[in-house]
Amino acid sequence: MEVKENEAEGKLVIRDCNEWYIQDGQVESMKILAGWKEAYARFERKGLGLRATGEMAYFFQHNRVRELLRYEYALHRVLDIPMEAICAYNINTIVDTGHTEVIMPLVRAHGWAVFTGPGGNMIYEPENIEDYDIERLLHIRV
Repeated sequence: MEVKENEAEGKLVIRDCNEWYIQDGQVESMKILAGWKEAYARFERKGLGLRATGEMAYFFQHNRVRELLRYEYALHRVLDIPMEAICAYNINTIVDTGHTEVIMPLVRAHGWAVFTGPGGNMIYEPENIEDYDIERLLHIRV
C-alpha cells in the first residue's frame, strides 16, 4: 500500500516536530506523552498497534536539550502503553551544536542503543555501555 493511501485510511500519521513536540512554542513532556496516549487509543480503535520514529535534531538545533532530556526520561518511566519507538539522533548534529555531554544520559534513557559510525556498528543495552565505547566507535570525545 502507498503512503498516501495509508494516511488517508488513518493507518499512518506523519507529523513535523513543530506539530508533535512543540505546542504554543513550548516543549512540555506531559503534553507530548498525552499525545502518545491519544495516538495509541486512536490506533487501537482501528485494531492497530503503535510504532513511532522521531528524528530529534530540532532539540539540538534550537537549544532545547534540557527539555529533550526531561521528555526522554519521562517517556520511558511514565508512559504505560504498548508502543515501539525509535528515537533517532544524528551524532554530527550533537557534536556540531556542542552537546556531547548529553550522549550518555540519552543512551541511559533508552532501552537499547544502536550506533553506526566510522568505528563500526554496535547495539548495547544502556547499562552495558561506557563512554569509551562510544568514543572509540564514533571517533568523538564524550
